[in-house]
Amino acid sequence: MTISNAQATLFAFFTQNDVFSMREDFSRTFLPIGDENVIKKIVEKAMEEYEKNGLVSRLSDDHWVLTKSLSQYNQAVEIDGHVANAISELLNKYCEQFQDEENLCNPLNIIERDIINLLKLIDQLEGSIEPEGEDDDIIGELEDEDDDE
Repeated sequence: MTISNAQATLFAFFTQNDVFSMREDFSRTFLPIGDENVIKKIVEKAMEEYEKNGLVSRLSDDHWVLTKSLSQYNQAVEIDGHVANAISELLNKYCEQFQDEENLCNPLNIIERDIINLLKLIDQLEGSIEPEGEDDDIIGELEDEDDDE
């Protein structure tokens, strides 16, 4: 396990929890691969990195708490024109198929809604999500179309 692997696992953990306890949460969060003491040291190092970045604060020797909800953190992502165009073409193909002009994607201005629609589309195509009701996005349109068949 790498520090990056530990951070990814911890990030997923923090999407559902505000506090991580090494004693209480380690065994249910991390798979038993290799020496448990080494894995715990890696997790501690990952938490130290999260502390340096202001994501968590240490409460005690084995407890960390989020400084704020993960939904309050924003990230800036840069993509080149080819990637932006590919995202736009994929999303717009589905928008046009279902006459959804509201969710057309501008390749010169990819926004969070476009990424969310892309993720939902991938989930829908993988069959890994259940319909959740009426949505004002591509997935809602896809679900409505599937119901007609």
